[in-house]
Amino acid sequence: MSPYTHYGVLYALYPLCPSCRLHVSLLCFILSIRAPGALHGMICNLCKFEPREGEMGHHSRCCPLRGVESRRSLPSDNPFSLRGPFVSQYRVHRAQCQFCGLIGHTGKTLKLVPTRWAVLSTGQLVLAHNSPSLTKADFMCCFVSEDTVRLLLSRVYDGSM
Repeated sequence: MSPYTHYGVLYALYPLCPSCRLHVSLLCFILSIRAPGALHGMICNLCKFEPREGEMGHHSRCCPLRGVESRRSLPSDNPFSLRGPFVSQYRVHRAQCQFCGLIGHTGKTLKLVPTRWAVLSTGQLVLAHNSPSLTKADFMCCFVSEDTVRLLLSRVYDGSM
């Protein structure tokens, strides 16, 4: 049994819990052990990265730009908000932005907007299909410019991020 074709067996043994970072890391690892070029032609729905022939691609679950604003810090009338205490002290609500210096986001934290994100009936946050390309309006920090977005995307495409 090859791990390249039967990674679903590991998923069946260790089902995903939406709040567990270990399971998301495990899934990213399982998807990354596939044969080089096996993810060719797959476009990341978040950053729109499409690998060339022989290059390793990535899913939107493993995209380096996947960080979003904290759902527990959103106002209660927002459709993405969650009620309750913060579950981890190492989440983005404690991070400091390298551009503006404010606490609560980083330079690559994305806003939760209905054009890009959706909430399932289970409460899990998922990427909406056919979402537009990333622009400066998608980032939390007000100091992120279109040039910064292009730089972030080029670093993701080069694999240096």
